[in-house]
Amino acid sequence: MNLPEDKVRILIEKYWLELYKKLVNGMDDEKTTLFLRNIGLFTVSRWKLNNFIKKKIDKIKGMGKSKKYTDEAKKEFIDRHKSKLKLSLTYRNLIAKDYAEKFGNI
Repeated sequence: MNLPEDKVRILIEKYWLELYKKLVNGMDDEKTTLFLRNIGLFTVSRWKLNNFIKKKIDKIKGMGKSKKYTDEAKKEFIDRHKSKLKLSLTYRNLIAKDYAEKFGNI
């Protein structure tokens, strides 16, 4: 494209930030595919989503048992990770519904 690397980097970072915000805060319409103008479609992977859910559950359990942090710090950490877990479980349910509609309940 014959553009300076620093300008291209700024553009790419802007798009990734937009993508990250949409994924973390939830998509407007309950879909598992996200469209970014001039870039394309991003689809949530079942496998990666299940791994993400498992890691969040492990982090929440681990922090609950930790004696290193104050109760207030634990509560903030757990609340933040619970909200992300709740959103990821919503996505998992949407993917399961789509899968059941396409392939039937196996």
